[in-house]
Order: sequence, then C-alpha cells, then structure tokens
Amino acid sequence: MNGRFFERGGAVHRVAPPAQPDPTLAERDESNEERGERVPVEAPEAAPEPRPTPLSDVDQFEFTDEVENGRPASDVVGRGQPEQAVVLNATGDDGRDDPPPDPAPQEDADPDPAPPPIDLPDEVAGPTEQGRPVGTIPGVPEDTIPAPAPGLDNAEYGRAPDAAPDPNVPVLLTSYTSGGDAATSYNVTIDFVGSWTVELQQAFVDAADYLSTIILADLPDAIVDGVFVDDIAITATLETNDGVGGTLGSAGPRELRDDGTLLPSTGAMTFDIADAGNLLSEGNWDAVVVHEMLHALGYGTLWGLLGLTTGSIAGGDLRFIGPNALSVYETEFPDVAAGDPGSNAGIPIETDFGPGTAGGHWDEALFENELMTGFIDDGAFLSVMSIASLEDLGYDTVFDNPGDPNDLSAPIPPDPVLDLMA
Repeated sequence: MNGRFFERGGAVHRVAPPAQPDPTLAERDESNEERGERVPVEAPEAAPEPRPTPLSDVDQFEFTDEVENGRPASDVVGRGQPEQAVVLNATGDDGRDDPPPDPAPQEDADPDPAPPPIDLPDEVAGPTEQGRPVGTIPGVPEDTIPAPAPGLDNAEYGRAPDAAPDPNVPVLLTSYTSGGDAATSYNVTIDFVGSWTVELQQAFVDAADYLSTIILADLPDAIVDGVFVDDIAITATLETNDGVGGTLGSAGPRELRDDGTLLPSTGAMTFDIADAGNLLSEGNWDAVVVHEMLHALGYGTLWGLLGLTTGSIAGGDLRFIGPNALSVYETEFPDVAAGDPGSNAGIPIETDFGPGTAGGHWDEALFENELMTGFIDDGAFLSVMSIASLEDLGYDTVFDNPGDPNDLSAPIPPDPVLDLMA
C-alpha cells in the first residue's frame, strides 16, 4: 500500500354453483281427478347429470398458500347439492297386489353371542393433528417426539436440524478468549459490540492468540464490578464515526489492577465501521487490530504512569527508558542507533502529529516499518524491541529478562503480521 493510515487514538379454487333440484315426476291430470279416474304416471327419462360450469363462468378465489397445522389448504371443487330422490305411488295403490311380507326372522337358538366384527378397533381413535394422535394437551403429539428446532446456522448452510456445528464454518462471535489454561497462561477475552462480520472478527481472534503466545505468565485475577477477570477483558466496538479516512480507531486500558502492577484488567478498542471495511479490503486490517490491542494492554498508554519515559513531547526529546527494550535497540536497529547520538539514553518516541500519535509510539521517521509507530506501512512487523517493552511494563514474555532469575522465556513466535501483509 502506498498510502498510510494515521491513528488518532481513536402466496385457485374453482367452485361450480349448486345444481337446481329436479321437479317431481309424479303428476295428476286434473280432469281425470274430476272424473274419479286414476291415470298411471309414467316415470320420465332420468334427468341428465349437470355438467361442470366452465372455468370462465365461475368465481375464482385466490389464496396465498394458507397453511393449517403445517399443511397447505386443500384444493376442492364443489359439485352443488345432491339430486332429490323420485318417489312413485307414495300411497302404494298402483293396481297391483302388494308383495307378501318378509318372513319373520328366525330366532337364534345358538346361546353363544355372535362374534364381534373382525375389524372392530380396540378403541376409538381420537382426533389427529398432522397425522399423529393428539395427547391430553391440544396440539401436543402423544406418541411422537417432535424434532429439535433447527440450529442457528442451518438455514444458511443447509444441514439437518440436529446436526452439530461444523467446526470448519466460521460463526459470528459475541465473545472470544485466547490462550490455554486460565490458571497458568495469559488469556485475552474479546467481547464484541456492534455490527461485526466474521471476517472482521477473525483479526481479533488471530491477534489475541498471538499475544497469548508472546505473554507467557498468568496474572492475578482482578475483580471489576463484582466480576472476576482473567487476565484482560477487552470490549471491541464497531460503530459509525467520521467515515473513510478519518480516525481509524482508538484503544487503551480501562481498569488497572490494584495489586501494585497497574497492569490493565479491562480495555477498550473502538473502530469506525467505514474505515474497518476499507482496511479489510486493502489488507491492512489485521495489522491495525494487533497494533490497537497492544495499546489496550498498555503499550504507549501506560509508559508515563509507570515511569518508563524521559524528556517531553514539547521538547522533542521524549524517550523510552525501559531496560529490556533499550538493550535490544542498538542490536536490532543498528543503523538507527548509529545515527542517534542519544541511543544510550533511550529509544526515540514520536513527538509529532498531535495527541493520539505523539507520546505513544516509536518515532515514525526512525522506525518506519515497525508495527508500533503511529502509521501502518507495507511490510510492517512487530520488533523484538516492542516485545521487550512489554516485559518492561511488567508482563512475563518470551523475551528473556536477564535481571529476573524467575523470568519465563521461550523462542519468539512467528510474526503473524508479516505473514498477513506479505
């Protein structure tokens, strides 16, 4: 990247009409009735079956896929009212003898009762809902256990409702804690606030994991607002601020331990949503997150409180005097140290570019590509000098502190920033 980023601390039913009932086919001739004559009534030909009304002659009803009990409403075509039965010679007097009556039924001499029908059910089935008998509570199946509710990510990833989360599928986080066992390792907890994306959050996961490999020792638990904290809890907020190109973000400690170390137990990191998206697309987001997380741990923000500086911003001679970082300065940056007459007095700290940059970073003109200057450059890296400065703050890091016989040390882990920005 040619430009650099400046930190400012901050849904049709068809229904036929009902068929009309046929007229009564038994009629009497009035003149014959007057003469007392009876005229047999002949049955007319059967009335033709009504034909379905053409689609264009009926009302059409549109439904929006209404669902009852989880099933779509049925499509049913109405056929009108059933035809009326025709009764002939209702009096039974048609000029013919009545048929003999049915013989009386024989009395069953068999003392055994008739067997029950073969298909008689043992008990009458109750009402059903969705094909299952309903229990004592309406709507609750009695003999089928409902399937579990789908997981939060099933709609997106198409897995079965009871499938376990796929460890290879990133999930949006509300919180993340790095490191190993809480009693022996340094753990960084990130609590996310705002409209984060998986891609933006991943940089925090990587940065917290990296810092847990740099800082080796656990810190005593702290109590903040009645809650135990181990070892630091950082609130990461993504919000709308001043748009692309303004203040990238801000970070720093919030609560300090009262055990004499003054190391942070809580911190805050706040970013402008416009700048975050822009930094991600340009490939610089990961570096910015590591940079700001180190500020939350105290880099550049606790130097003055812990007495690790000399000189002043106004005088242009502000220097870091932590012995561990100073011991690395001349060997890691020999060319810079050779041109610095005061290299023995301390490491030059930025005094330009105003609040948020001045006083809390290495000098940009001298340590241009180092991650902890006030600007993000191509090829940025975290120096051993910066790791040693964490030792000076009071963290037990991979840097071997020769002045502490109980100091933990380890090989310095690979720098993730170089890999991410290569």
